[in-house]
Parts: sequence; C-alpha cells; structure tokens
Amino acid sequence: MTQSNAFKVLMSSTNVFLTGIPGSGKSYLIRKCLTFFKARNLKIALTASTGIAASQLGGLTIHSWSGLGIIRDLDSLTFNKIISNDIILERFRAVDILIIDEISMLDAQFLDNLNKLAKYFRSDNRPMGGIKTIFVGDFYQLPPVVINNSLDSNFAFNSTVWEELNLRVCYLTQSFRHNMGDFINLILKEIREKNISQNSFNLLEYCLSKKPKNNITKLYPYNYDVNNQNIAQNNKLLTKKIVYQIDRQGSSKYGDGFIKDSGIIECLELKIGSKVMFMVNNPKEGYLNGSLGVVVDFIKGFPLIRLLNGRYLRICYYTWSIEINNQIVAKVSQLPLKLAWAITIHKSQGTSLDQAEIDLGRSFTPGMGYVALSRVKSIDGLYLKSINKMALLLDNRITKMDQKWQNQGNN
Repeated sequence: MTQSNAFKVLMSSTNVFLTGIPGSGKSYLIRKCLTFFKARNLKIALTASTGIAASQLGGLTIHSWSGLGIIRDLDSLTFNKIISNDIILERFRAVDILIIDEISMLDAQFLDNLNKLAKYFRSDNRPMGGIKTIFVGDFYQLPPVVINNSLDSNFAFNSTVWEELNLRVCYLTQSFRHNMGDFINLILKEIREKNISQNSFNLLEYCLSKKPKNNITKLYPYNYDVNNQNIAQNNKLLTKKIVYQIDRQGSSKYGDGFIKDSGIIECLELKIGSKVMFMVNNPKEGYLNGSLGVVVDFIKGFPLIRLLNGRYLRICYYTWSIEINNQIVAKVSQLPLKLAWAITIHKSQGTSLDQAEIDLGRSFTPGMGYVALSRVKSIDGLYLKSINKMALLLDNRITKMDQKWQNQGNN
C-alpha cells in the first residue's frame, strides 16, 4: 500500500494496524496524521511500547499513559487502584484516538488489560471503549518477553481485543530509511523472504572485516556484554567525575529485590562525556525510559545532560516507591540513569543510527539480527563484530501472519 492510500485509511473512523518493512515511513505517516487530527481538535494519545520509540515520537510509553506499568495480572486490588487515579481516568475519558507504536513488543495479556480499563473508564463496552485505535509496528521485530515459554499466546495479535477491533491493515512496502539499492535494504528484504543471496553473505563478510570507529554505539544481545563495555569505555574518559550512591529506605527484603529486578545502578560513576540512557518515564521533566544523551557538565553536584534532540536537562535523584497492599514498604533513590556506550539489541528497537558496531555472534532468538541490522541507515555505518545463523532467522509464525497482512493490505 502506498503512503497516500494508507493516510486516507488512517483518517477514516476505522481502527488500523499500520505495518511494513523497516524504514517504510510508519513514523513519518503517524506524524502527518497528528497534524491532521490536531487541526480538527481531536485529542490524541501518542504512545509506544518502548521508551526510545516514545521519545522519538514525543509521546509516552503505553505503560505509563494507561497506569498499567509492568503489571501483568490485573487483579481486583490492582484494578481498583488504577481506576481510582483521576489523572488516568481523565486520559481515558478525554482521548479520541489512541496510537501505540512498536506494537510487536506488547503481549496479548497487556492489550486485553488495556481494553478492560478503557471499557470501564468510558462506560462503553465497544472495543477499547470506543477509542479509535491505531497499532503501529513490524512483528518481524523483537517479540514481547516470553512468560512461561508461552510464546503463541504472547503475541499481541493473539489478544481478544485485536479481533474485537476489526483492524484495517495498511502494509507499507517501500523503504525510505536506507539509500536506494543499499545493502541494508536488500539484506532485510532477503531475510524476510528467507532467501539470502551469496552477494549479501559477501557483504556481511565485508562488514565483519571493517575496523569500527572510536565511540560509535555498540549493540549486544546480552546485558552482561553491555555492562562490561560501558564500564570500559567510561573508564577511558579523563574528565571530571562524580560518583552517585544509591539510597535505601524501609524493608531491605523488598528494596534489594526491586534494585536487582529493575537494573538500578547502585554506584553510578559519571564523567563529562559519559553516554547515558534514562531508566524511567518523566515527561514533565522532558525524558522517557530509553532516552539517550551525553553528560556535558555538572551543576551543583548534578549532571547536565544533552539529549539527542539537543535539549539540555539537569538531572537529580529519582525515588522509586515499592508498595505492597497499598502500603509503601521501601523506597530507593538514585539518578535515573545508566551508561549507554553500548545498549542491548532489545533496547535499540525504535532507534535509527548512522553508525553502529553490532555483535550478533550469540543471537538467541529469531528477529534479533533483523532488528539490529535495521537500526543502521547504510552499509557505510555498519560494523559487525560477529554473527551466527540465528541472527538471520525469523519466526515462522510471524511469516505466516505477515503474508496474511500483506494480502489484507492490498485489498
């Protein structure tokens, strides 16, 4: 489907699934829609499943917007807590159009929980409480986190609300991110078609032989490699540094477990020149979970960060509260930052990089190589550290669904 035809569908009253190959202009089309909707005084909730994608669009994560956070089981206690939040209530009742980007990383249970909240808040039993809903994304990208090895039921398209919404599929097929005829565009097409040519293998070999430039972003499959690389790169800086220690209050039992699960850095060493990533959503302060930046100075003991969009923010301590049965049992305070010379391939989803060094030698799930390669704009900026067979594979279940969506998108 062309962008112009997709735009007409998006402007209609129908619910839409906007998908297509990497770089086909999905985000551009959403921005164009926003201009159209706002000119008609429609209220839009612009959200994404990841912080990076949300920050690229200038919106919130759907987890933050909906009040669901990382909740999986929407029991009566949790449900009552969310519906008693006046801010969340107003969001659901006021919104006309809900847009969710990077839909592939949301699981079915989350979407059905979201649907339950929308119906309740709006006193409307139609799907999503009657909110016009637009899902955006490519299911060949990384899937949601697997729970109890139940991947089949985990995909967003297996949710009850996906069927209820009767989504019109807009499938974009032309790539604009990569240069016409560029290797990246070609290899991604061949991976999707499961027919990788010898020429593409030769080009991958070439990227393996290239020596990476200094200080370019590195992508790894595992957190362990990311952490080691971040420490090593940060240690090379000879600039002014400040160390920030975590502060705990309340129960160590709950506090320590929260720190471990959340990845909060207990002893964070920052220097002028440190590359950093934000770990929480704080739209009022101008940053989201996944926003990237660089430390450019320290003001009154706290770092001044220059974000990728050019904005400057002075960052202070952030406090996480751990609640059990509506009672705060522990609090943890630390700068909401971690080093980001390197990031995991999962965390990279939603970014567009001029250059990157990518380690695909221990890819462990289908789609990992597809996501990593699609982050880079051209072969000139691609440096491969290693690669394995898994990196070039895609999930057969997605292949089947994708063919169905292509056919629907052509009707």
